[in-house]
Amino acid sequence: MSAKETDLPPAGPHTPSGIGNARDPQVFLHPGDEVVTEISGLGALRNRVVSRGLGGYQG
Repeated sequence: MSAKETDLPPAGPHTPSGIGNARDPQVFLHPGDEVVTEISGLGALRNRVVSRGLGGYQG
């Protein structure tokens, strides 16, 4: 299956059980962690987790 430029990734109200608060022990992202979403042949999107109190996201 090939993605086209007009395709959107699926999203919805169902949260998988593999997320941090559903695991035992719970696992969460921390400042300095990096989340990478990659599509082979297209590229990667990298986001570094920051803390609001340390000059990060102010929204």
